[in-house]
Amino acid sequence: MTFFKPLRFPALAGIFLGAWLALAAADPAVAPAQPWPQAASDLKADPSAVFGTLPNGFRYIILPNTEPPGRVSLRLRVNAGSLMETDDQRGLAHFLEHMAFKGSQHFPPGALVMYFQRLGMGFGADTNAHTSYDETVFDLDPPTNSGKALTDSLQLMRDDADGLLLQEDQIDSERGVILSEKRDRDDVDYRTFVASWDFYFPQARLPLRQPIGLESVIHEAQRDRFASFYHDWYTPDRLTLVVVGDVKPDEVAALIKQYFGSLVAQPARPNPDLGKFETPGFAAKYDHEPEAAATQITLMTIAPFARGPDNAARRTRELQLDAANFILSRRLERLARQPDAPISKGDAGDFTFLDALDCSMIETVCQPGQWAAALNVTEQELRQALQYGFTSAEVDEARANLLNAYEEAAREAGTRKSRELSDEVVGSLDDRRVFTSPADDLAQARPVLAALTAEQCAETFRAAWSQGGRRLFMSGSLDIPDADAALAAAYQKSAATPVAAPGAQGAEAFAYASTGTPGQVVERVEHPELGITQLRFANNVRVNLKRTDFEADKVRVLVQFGGGSLDIPAQQPALGLVAGAVFTEGGLGRHSAEDLERLLAGKTVAADFEVDTNFFDLGGVTNARDLRLDLELLRAYITDPGYRPEALAEARRQFPALYNNLQENVEAVLGNNVERFISGGDFRFGFPEQAQAEAVTLDDVRAWLAPILQNSYVEISLVGDFDPAAAEAALAATFGTLPARAEKRADYAAALTARFPAAAEGTVQTFTAQTVIPKAVATVYWPTCDMSDIGRVRQLSVLAEVVSDRLRVQLRQELGQAYSPFARNISSEVYPNYGYSLALCIADPAKAASLADRMREIGAAAAKDGVTADEFDRAIVPMRKSMAEYLRNNEYWLHRVVAGSQAYPQQLDWARTLPTAYDGVTANQVSALAKQYLGADKAVRVLVTPVAPAANSPSAVPASAGAAPSAGK
Repeated sequence: MTFFKPLRFPALAGIFLGAWLALAAADPAVAPAQPWPQAASDLKADPSAVFGTLPNGFRYIILPNTEPPGRVSLRLRVNAGSLMETDDQRGLAHFLEHMAFKGSQHFPPGALVMYFQRLGMGFGADTNAHTSYDETVFDLDPPTNSGKALTDSLQLMRDDADGLLLQEDQIDSERGVILSEKRDRDDVDYRTFVASWDFYFPQARLPLRQPIGLESVIHEAQRDRFASFYHDWYTPDRLTLVVVGDVKPDEVAALIKQYFGSLVAQPARPNPDLGKFETPGFAAKYDHEPEAAATQITLMTIAPFARGPDNAARRTRELQLDAANFILSRRLERLARQPDAPISKGDAGDFTFLDALDCSMIETVCQPGQWAAALNVTEQELRQALQYGFTSAEVDEARANLLNAYEEAAREAGTRKSRELSDEVVGSLDDRRVFTSPADDLAQARPVLAALTAEQCAETFRAAWSQGGRRLFMSGSLDIPDADAALAAAYQKSAATPVAAPGAQGAEAFAYASTGTPGQVVERVEHPELGITQLRFANNVRVNLKRTDFEADKVRVLVQFGGGSLDIPAQQPALGLVAGAVFTEGGLGRHSAEDLERLLAGKTVAADFEVDTNFFDLGGVTNARDLRLDLELLRAYITDPGYRPEALAEARRQFPALYNNLQENVEAVLGNNVERFISGGDFRFGFPEQAQAEAVTLDDVRAWLAPILQNSYVEISLVGDFDPAAAEAALAATFGTLPARAEKRADYAAALTARFPAAAEGTVQTFTAQTVIPKAVATVYWPTCDMSDIGRVRQLSVLAEVVSDRLRVQLRQELGQAYSPFARNISSEVYPNYGYSLALCIADPAKAASLADRMREIGAAAAKDGVTADEFDRAIVPMRKSMAEYLRNNEYWLHRVVAGSQAYPQQLDWARTLPTAYDGVTANQVSALAKQYLGADKAVRVLVTPVAPAANSPSAVPASAGAAPSAGK
């Protein structure tokens, strides 16, 4: 449970704001040669940013940023996407983005990816792109901020602007890749999204221009259609270059003029008419998705955009609306926690899209049979808020959380990462927003929040919901006769039910402040070369501290105890799953989870719980000011967990959706059934059976965890921006006061039973997912090793990069049958002699078996012939170049080095050697490992194929059987 929560948006809004194909927002209704947003605003742009426009209309933003040092991040935004396509171009905006990697004036076909790999840029990680309705964005993150890495990146982006070759043979070779991407992204959520847009916007262009396009166009479009779109829309006035990083603006501006100044200006081209967004009256629609894991209900109002330009007045109104939506979301959260709640979760939010439409929405999720009761909650909670508004106590909680978010953003501004910042700048262009600094955002928000009243929130909320009619959309697996009419009738029945004013929430104080004599440190070990201090208190609680300046005002805290999944008894395999769901949601003995949300409003504290592989993990992200309070909270969960029945009821409401997904999703089957198979059937891998999960009681969880919480070995790790002396004092006053703990970890040797299955020559292990979505997963596993020899494991990671590149070349580039195949080595730190390398791709079910064969052949070829010098260099150079940035990542230091380092001291040795770990790796070493591990006789081929309906159990089938069974759409 994280007790500070930023504003949450419903799942559908999340799709609108950034999911499938990066659906971003911009302003196609305004002429493209518009001024910067700040020119028509009383808001000032971030003073660190340099905004410029070349005579040809090409625009740029340069933002100096020193985290990480010596790096730079570039984004070229084209203000054109699928909305600009003609009927016979549907899908070509996205297809054209792919063609930017298939040959240009300075980078011939087949050379681009390999060239940038040699410079130290990984494909996908450092060179990428996305297309949405109104934009195409090319991403480059070169390994250095100068030299050829920077100038060649600029040259490539210039080629993107007007130098693409668009050769017919390259177009033909990419058609299969585009169709593979379409298949990869096809799932229930996307299908629901498409159906919702058809319902919400029947008179608009949006539903007719999904970025992936039409298969007929992808199959048939010839070069002239690509060239026409490219010529019409890739014009200087629609291009903006964003450069964020450790750079001098004057020098970068000169390079921009050098590379982009010669682009030929074109007449401004108007954007297409987006259609109508008026939604008077009421309409209801049920989308029947047989494979939907849960039922989702969305009630929305849609109106033409009328917020006007980005300015202080608009942001004030939006902040008031944010507070109102926060309050309504909290009300839904409280309802979902009740033992008999008909909903499992709910949210309220608002958003604009394309500066063309304005939406407010409320969304709930429920089990299929409870849809009518959930609809009552949705409609009546909205109507209650509209009719009675909000209480002062609710506004106080919203104010505290919102203000804390602004204050945190301002304090953390100096250590924002350039990659994320460059995306934020592009986002401001999409949204037609002034790119303001976090300090100015705080200065603007603080007085608004200080003056915030319940009346303001209610007025703004009512205004938002009065703009249009009501659109009710529900998606689920239940077969409802005359569903649209039934849905509308249920809504009208709910609307006729009176609602009462909300009750007041009581105030109380946090009951777990530190008491008692602080614990004494009896052992201290310094590791100055790593900047790590290790402590042991007299009660045997162990502490690891690493202070960094990588993330201003953030402290990552992790309390580890017991053995995690190793403590799960074989006769009760579902204890870990249920405990993970109920432990923090059960609150504390003296405070419910709901009480804690309210008590800790405005504080950055977290208590997220996980049953990890070899520890129970409890912690989260806080800051130096709230560290003591966070430690008090975490200690309270160790000493007085609440185990409230509403937590178990809430978890049980989630189980049907979880287990439906595990049966009906090929990726979920991979992570469940296949994961268990590849571990030799170990029950700790994958998920327990649904009946086992539903049989677990709170008494079972309490009885299991009680002795572990009371006596087990404990390590606490802190990484981030804190004062070590103050942190030590806070730890002494909290965890240092616990009763004595175990001095050493328990012996878990008997639980370490994972073993890789033997390869069965001539067979393919096949699992099925009960789905009509026509995609499969093809994998090949090769047994490798555990983590005990870190040098060997690092060499295996290089080998995996080489194999990934061969998969890219052969499966994607040559065959056109996979979008993002990859290889990876996974070596266990916990289970001795257990590890594997795998190759994986999402596939057409009819081709999955042959692709698994091809991946096995790729491994066998590496085993026979080794790796070439060139592909070794292209694999290892990006790894070497990324090391400096990786070492400035607090997540790495916490989870890979510091956490558990007293139980696993080898982690410190691994960290000492990491900075230069890949410098001494050779192609011969990698080739030797390929020969040792990747032979065809060692490969285990595993397929997950769609079949509807079918029992979800593995069966061995002859390798020559060919295609797996597949159901059509």
